[in-house]
Amino acid sequence: MVRFILKLYTQSEISNSLKNLKISKNDNIYCSSSLGMLGIPKFSAENIDDICSIFFETLFSLIGPKGTIFVPTFTYSFSTKKNSRNVFDVLNSKSKTSPFSEFVRNRNESSRSKDPMVSVSSIGRNKNIL
Repeated sequence: MVRFILKLYTQSEISNSLKNLKISKNDNIYCSSSLGMLGIPKFSAENIDDICSIFFETLFSLIGPKGTIFVPTFTYSFSTKKNSRNVFDVLNSKSKTSPFSEFVRNRNESSRSKDPMVSVSSIGRNKNIL
């Protein structure tokens, strides 16, 4: 029998854990995440977007307005003449990597690279570097 023990975590624990990674002002960070693997939030969250919002705001508060957050927004899209269903639309194709990356992609200030297979979305000072 396999048992899983899910830890409960607070917003301050998120911030402290990120600080332990030495994330600081003006950093450019690439964040590939599976928030579900972290446990269950102790704070009030009605849906995954609430959790993503708290992680995003915590990350952005650490790097500040001169920092940049990059996330994978891969769609694995590759269209051919025979298979035109997988046409990549930089504005509308949903990320298939994680709810957090989709959350970042959907923010108004987000910029997305034009690679149909492995696009990256970013927010911050250097968001257009890709």
